[in-house]
Amino acid sequence: MVTIYVNNKPIICKDKELLIKVLKENDIFIPHFCYHESLGADGNCRMCLVEIEGSKRPQIACDTFVYDGLRVHTKSESILETNKDILELELLSHPVDCPTCDQAGECSLQNYYMEYGLYDSRVSVAKNKKDKALDLGSNIMLDQERCVLCMRCVRFCSDITKTDELVVMGRGNDSYITTTPFMRLSNPYAMNVIDLCPVGALTSKDFRFKQRVWFLDSTQSICHACSKNCSIFIDHNAQKNQNDHVHRFRPRVNTMVNGHFICDEGRLSYKKANETRKNDFIMKSRISTYESILKHTKKLLQSENAIALVSASLSVEQMLLVKELSEMYLFDVYYDYKEDEKFGDDFLKSSIKESNLYTAKLLDFKLVDKPYEESLISKSLILNFNSEFISKPRPIEMIEFLTHEGKFERSSSIFTYEYFHNDMGLLINSDGVISSYKKSSKVKSEKFTLLKILNDLLDESYTNESIYEKYKELFFKNIPYSKIMKQSQRLGL
Repeated sequence: MVTIYVNNKPIICKDKELLIKVLKENDIFIPHFCYHESLGADGNCRMCLVEIEGSKRPQIACDTFVYDGLRVHTKSESILETNKDILELELLSHPVDCPTCDQAGECSLQNYYMEYGLYDSRVSVAKNKKDKALDLGSNIMLDQERCVLCMRCVRFCSDITKTDELVVMGRGNDSYITTTPFMRLSNPYAMNVIDLCPVGALTSKDFRFKQRVWFLDSTQSICHACSKNCSIFIDHNAQKNQNDHVHRFRPRVNTMVNGHFICDEGRLSYKKANETRKNDFIMKSRISTYESILKHTKKLLQSENAIALVSASLSVEQMLLVKELSEMYLFDVYYDYKEDEKFGDDFLKSSIKESNLYTAKLLDFKLVDKPYEESLISKSLILNFNSEFISKPRPIEMIEFLTHEGKFERSSSIFTYEYFHNDMGLLINSDGVISSYKKSSKVKSEKFTLLKILNDLLDESYTNESIYEKYKELFFKNIPYSKIMKQSQRLGL
């Protein structure tokens, strides 16, 4: 470890670390376009210039390595003037169309302009016109006039996906980003270039002109599209006299799971949260009340020979309560899952499409197979906890716990409960990493959670934390619940 001095304040850091990384880790403001933690330094935007004592001229922080005694100034008068000059060059041919740009409100160029801008334009020459609204493929639109040529998108395609769909063409002031000749931007992670773009050059066709970002609330959550469990932000809001609406999923940095990225399929899976979901409780094919169906279910559990099938995407806490219910009423719990080899890869896409298969195996639930089908012959009650693999080979009493439309329209009884975006819980991914997803404090729930329904069936009052703490030593290596809520933890395979 070494000690450096930034604006005369000491900072202890690793020797030979990139200066820009040290500055960002210590929350010291440093403007930059081309540098990104996942892509490394490129050194082409020159926005991160700093003053280093002993150097004749400013140095870029993304290509300066720290050493003991290094003295850096980021706020000196000469550096502020340099930042203004660099920013003025970036804006020479920029259309300055913030009112119509989807990136407004989360644009680095806009933010730096407010920090360093000259405000009075000195440009007397015509702007260099380029192509606008170019469809690159994979839900991505390009506006070449807004581009600052940071090359993050190009480096993502060359270094991360290694598909090389994007290149820089032209020379000097006529340079522009485009697709490689005879290629389309079509890799399964392509939409990550939208998040990487620091300005409004690359925008999502799916989100384009749909919502202003300052009207959105963001909630920390987990993608449920496969068992990788990538960390995400859910961006949502509720407009006047309307229900809460999810507008997009964005990747949330988690170095233990997905780094800075998510796949396109997971990103677009937000649409399921907006699908029309059941709001009624059904008993004997008629709309009923929660109290009536609860009483009916308890009576059946006491008198009937039951079997349960759970979705392997239920949360850890939900599965633990199902386990308690099965021990109270002495029935077996089965699970099933879908494996799609064409979907999986060696990056962020798992071939297993259920998000919590690890927990189903951990709790010794049984895999659906021939014995399950045979056991149905002797059963008079099926409990289906949101599984898509349920079968009903003969007339039999069925109680379903669903977030969306069920497979059988004439189920004996149906409980409806909140989808994950309006709930909280824990998931364990295919690599044995346990993570938490949270519920927005601003959203008013219209339905009960599955935890609430299971508590009522058990006549208990478990919270997410208390049910986890009860079993943490037995199943979860004694990792405290509060620790998981702050950061993902590794259980191991």
